Amino acid sequence: MGRTITEKPKNPGSRIETLDSVRGIASVMVLVAHFYGIWPVAERVPYLVKYWPVPLGMVLNPHAAVLIFFVLSGYVLAPPFFNGTQPAYPRYLLKRFCRIYIPFALCLIVMMPPGPSVSLLAGHFLLFGTHPAMSQNPAIWTLVYELRISVIFPLLVLLCRNTYIALFTGTCMFAAATAALAATGGGGQARSTPPPLARRFSG
Repeated sequence: MGRTITEKPKNPGSRIETLDSVRGIASVMVLVAHFYGIWPVAERVPYLVKYWPVPLGMVLNPHAAVLIFFVLSGYVLAPPFFNGTQPAYPRYLLKRFCRIYIPFALCLIVMMPPGPSVSLLAGHFLLFGTHPAMSQNPAIWTLVYELRISVIFPLLVLLCRNTYIALFTGTCMFAAATAALAATGGGGQARSTPPPLARRFSG
């Protein structure tokens, strides 16, 4: 019988091969969406209107693909914390920093315009996460969240070891996020298809 997605790696550092196809599909979704994003607006809108939500809606959803990557990251990082083989927190944090922030910073250095302001540099390199702080490359929002969550990830896993505590914590986090969206006007009304990405395509 074939292996299932619930299989565990043979050792804490080994690859879970059954997740590769999921990563591949998500990567293609992000790649196609970014290529579509550089297509001249006047030429792509007719296709968007004609073929949305199928097939374009199935592949032009990079946010959904990124959420898949977030879930996969948590799935891969969590087992050592549950089976007692996790590294010390400083070592864990250093590994996450080297894996995410250093490539992130090198990318920013290449993309920065000549003579950037102090506020522009600080906003990008200190991961403020605001729109001005992602102006050079809006796609970095994913790394902002990835790094922030990495800092508190061991605590989240600790809370999840008990089902009741996990449910309570999840409920509190959901309530806090909902309140934050409402306070900042991010809640809004539900939108029908096409989603926000399509609205950006339309000009």
